[in-house]
Amino acid sequence: MHEVLFSLGLIILVGILFRRIRPGGTEPDAKAKHGSAIIPAVVIKLVAGPLIAYATARMLGLTGIALISCSIEGAMPAMALSLLVAARFNLDVSLAAFMIVATTVLSFFTLPAVIYFRTHIP
Repeated sequence: MHEVLFSLGLIILVGILFRRIRPGGTEPDAKAKHGSAIIPAVVIKLVAGPLIAYATARMLGLTGIALISCSIEGAMPAMALSLLVAARFNLDVSLAAFMIVATTVLSFFTLPAVIYFRTHIP
């Protein structure tokens, strides 16, 4: 059931993102304003996140599967809650939607890397 809800939410977010993009490939209200903001956000979320989660778990004394789980959880992409927070506090909703889509797509590459490094490198 959770997988269905996740897929439905992802489809809705992708629809929100693509609705704001013209057929010509540019946004109606901004010119590539997300480009400079998305790169640091993705690096922090998908690279620094697992490292911070790993370091925190080590400091708490976790080992084994608990340590691996914390590292993997730190590498998870941004989720729909960030879109709701952006809408609630009148922030840039299109940027939040773009970050959700970008981190989800890029996590197809970063999650296997985190899993590999955490299970094969001590």
